[in-house]
Amino acid sequence: MMNEYIIAYGIPVIIFMNQFSRNTQTRCRIPEYYKVTVYAYEDYAPGQLVFAWYKNGMLMGDSGVMFEVVDSDNKIVYYPIFPLQIAAPLLKKWHMELPPKWSVYTSAMEKKEPAVNPINQQMRNLLAYARLFVSMQQRFSTPMPLGFKDVFEQLHDYPEQAIDGTVVSLINKVISQYLYMNTTVSNCRNLKEFITYLHNKYKMLDFIDSDFSQLRRLLQEEEPGMQCFF
Repeated sequence: MMNEYIIAYGIPVIIFMNQFSRNTQTRCRIPEYYKVTVYAYEDYAPGQLVFAWYKNGMLMGDSGVMFEVVDSDNKIVYYPIFPLQIAAPLLKKWHMELPPKWSVYTSAMEKKEPAVNPINQQMRNLLAYARLFVSMQQRFSTPMPLGFKDVFEQLHDYPEQAIDGTVVSLINKVISQYLYMNTTVSNCRNLKEFITYLHNKYKMLDFIDSDFSQLRRLLQEEEPGMQCFF
């Protein structure tokens, strides 16, 4: 159904911000007009250009919360982003919980989490790196690539469970579609090169594990001969 909708850019975004992002009161009224869900909570790379949907599109800091706002009448979807201090009152007002954070940094790992299946953890880490790669190519509110959000949330809801080769194959194919775009990051032939780029550029940061050996094994078993893009 959402395939029929257009993602808002440009003038519709400016109109939305002028109408709903002037202050806390106007932001809180968004659900009076549209269907709203909390979409993602994620860390950005240092210096990454991500523009918030308030104060005329000011630059974000280290992280942000993205919402999905659906205008059913006009078949438009907005993806407004706010820093946590702006998003937190909205989450409370709208009775929504902050979702698991997308992050490639060890400092953001959840504490006291139940035992996580190793394959589950490798896929979470892979999705976090892939999501950052995709978002660094855009300066606009970019929704998740196909399958990313559903798989990521499922892995967090059921940490003791693993995924199978069909999921790995899907994610691998989606990653490949973004590697050949004109990127603002670097000309990466695979996600491994992007991860190397991150580690070399930000040597003072601690990154999550990038060992995806079990996922590669599942991919080979599911799709023998398929090129691995991570």
